Amino acid sequence: MYHFDFAFPNASVSTLMQLKISQTRKKPRWHLPQLGTLHKTRNASPGTIKMTTKRAEGFLGSGNYFHWEYNMRMTLARKGLLAHVQEVKVESEITEAWLVNDAKALGIIAQGVEPQHQTKIRSATRAIQAWGTLREFYNRTTLHNRVTMTRRLHEFKMDDGASMAKHLDTFDELVVGLQTMGEPVDEARQLVVLLSSLPVEYELISSIIENAKDITLFEVKEKLLKEYERLEKKDAVTERALKVSAGRFKGGKGNGRKWNGPKQNAGEFRGKCFRCNQPGHMKRDCPVRSAGGDDDAVFAVGTERLDGWLIDSGATAHMTPHRSDLLEYEEGLGAGMEVTIADGKKLTVAGRGTVRLLGLDQKRIKMVDVLHIPGFDKRLLSVGKLAERGLNVGFQRSSCVIWGNANAIASGKKVDKAYVLDCDQEEARFVQYAGADSQWELWHARMGHPNKDALIKTQRATNGIPAVGQAFPTLCGGCMKGKQTVEAFPSRSETKTSRVLELVHTDVMGPMKTSSKGGAMYVLTFVDDFSRYGVAYVLKKKSEVASKLKEFMRFYEKQCGERLMCLRSDNGTEYVNKDVTRTCTLSGIMHQRTYGGVPHQPFHEHATHDGDTV
Repeated sequence: MYHFDFAFPNASVSTLMQLKISQTRKKPRWHLPQLGTLHKTRNASPGTIKMTTKRAEGFLGSGNYFHWEYNMRMTLARKGLLAHVQEVKVESEITEAWLVNDAKALGIIAQGVEPQHQTKIRSATRAIQAWGTLREFYNRTTLHNRVTMTRRLHEFKMDDGASMAKHLDTFDELVVGLQTMGEPVDEARQLVVLLSSLPVEYELISSIIENAKDITLFEVKEKLLKEYERLEKKDAVTERALKVSAGRFKGGKGNGRKWNGPKQNAGEFRGKCFRCNQPGHMKRDCPVRSAGGDDDAVFAVGTERLDGWLIDSGATAHMTPHRSDLLEYEEGLGAGMEVTIADGKKLTVAGRGTVRLLGLDQKRIKMVDVLHIPGFDKRLLSVGKLAERGLNVGFQRSSCVIWGNANAIASGKKVDKAYVLDCDQEEARFVQYAGADSQWELWHARMGHPNKDALIKTQRATNGIPAVGQAFPTLCGGCMKGKQTVEAFPSRSETKTSRVLELVHTDVMGPMKTSSKGGAMYVLTFVDDFSRYGVAYVLKKKSEVASKLKEFMRFYEKQCGERLMCLRSDNGTEYVNKDVTRTCTLSGIMHQRTYGGVPHQPFHEHATHDGDTV
């Protein structure tokens, strides 16, 4: 073993260190136990060694005292030195060992402060003196600081695009900060502040929490995290659906949708097919799609997604026009029964079955005795039938909640003047039977919907096609739908404006395939009808439309010296909500909305065309 004395030029006093060199066949290894790491430096004079130290806790700065104070206490506790910053030691009880440990605690505290702030504790001789000085300087419990912190807590709002976990962490920091200043915040007050800090998309879960009994702050945070995950998953599904739709129907002109068979590289897909549940291909490439046969009985397996269940207090039973919604279907049950709808028209019931929905927290909801009415155009959920099962429905201005045993099991949102259930539906896999009487439907569809004469001639000229007989109908639903056309829209809008801001068109496009650096996924456009002047804002969420509308009004009404008179938009929920309605009502703005399902209308084409250009 060799002994060396090294002098460090940057230190105020030369420090003597004992180094030991392990002689091995490889290069010597330098050891400096418990002090740091020694390594050679480039462009240094011979014998110069650089020492670096690592600390788990961060440096104390001007705005991180709460985090630093906790981390430093944990560091001192880990080393058994926490008592040196908790109480003043009586002089008669001070021993030499205690002084050594107190010096260690003082050194740890000093090393945890940024160099430019170490002057505040340079004169401290004991650890508790340095600790008290830092607490007094960075955590002043003056009236001004308490008022400032309280104002920050009451004005606390969730940032756009922020995660719920980050929002809750920031909220806890404010609460702990007030408690440190001697202003404890009880749990009831924390609940009020936390719920009032949420944006409009959390209005429904806030309403559920407000009506719950004996709910704790921990349970509220857990529900908010689950609601955030549900909203994120819903946005991801919507975005994925838009991307799939855009990619699947690219290319050719017209409205025809043709399947060209499975792709050559379908085997490279590693997931499972949503149609046959077999690995190796996607649903669009599934061979089951093109499989067929000449048997007398033909089975067709399919799935259909939920469009929306309307919660109706006047309906006497649950109703659906879609056979694919129903499980445990009993055809003919209820045959001959007629249902009278709002316009006085009577519709015949074809059968009844069961529907399974997924409510809040993925709770399964089973609706029994759902009537199958093919001629109907809506799905209705009867409030009376729900009440018979012991469920309660609470309606509010823009939402509703279904309660069971004092627990919220499902929720809905108000769309126009109706309440629509906001939940997913379990995919109903169904089997249809096509017997000999419906052979004409099968062969009529297989051959591309020809007329009766063409089908009869083909049957006579070939083998294997059964005779259609007299069962061939005069009208085919698919043929009628395919030959329908839309009348041309007027080339120009009849609205004529005489000044700026008399009429402003607005539209939202997105979500984009690639987000901006700031996380924006949508673009909001405003186009003045008179000047054709356009303004665009980037949004992280559609719920920001109301705030951007206020910003647009404040700026351009001042710049132009005119008031916004009329706002024209589509029927999207980003425009049809209480925030936009309140803004328009208080400002005296007429809000015009276009017809649903008609994208290209002349009196709204400016915002749409400008959005396409952007």
